[in-house]
Amino acid sequence: MLHTNPRFTLRLSRERITLLLNIEQNEYKEIGSADPNGSDINQNLDVLRNQVEALSSDLPLIDVMLPDELILIQNLTIEASNDPITAIEAREIISTTCKLKENEINVAIGSPTSHRTQPVAAVTSKTLNETRLFLNNAGFNTRRFMASKPI
Repeated sequence: MLHTNPRFTLRLSRERITLLLNIEQNEYKEIGSADPNGSDINQNLDVLRNQVEALSSDLPLIDVMLPDELILIQNLTIEASNDPITAIEAREIISTTCKLKENEINVAIGSPTSHRTQPVAAVTSKTLNETRLFLNNAGFNTRRFMASKPI
């Protein structure tokens, strides 16, 4: 048995669901995978969940890396790099652009990349809820969602 509870991440994509062991911040080691398109997806997810249980003293919360195609990433124009946009402002801009209600999207803001631009990532609440439900039904408890590439 391990002395500390390891942290796990499931990286989702159209071709593969990968179970990753978090070695250090933003450093991972692949310890298993499943084909999301296979007829035995539930059995494969059971194998991944059993791996998590075998390496942990309890069923930990799992981080989830969403596929790039589910995340909208935009560089928003800002007045100045010392006056970055807030998450609330970003949510207003993205919801207007995408014709969604503000409560239908979640945003993450990055640091300004120039004097006039700042990256923002957005994903719909529906996507997060459906993903959480899918993983909960497979026996995983989700802790947080993230992009595979930081903004």
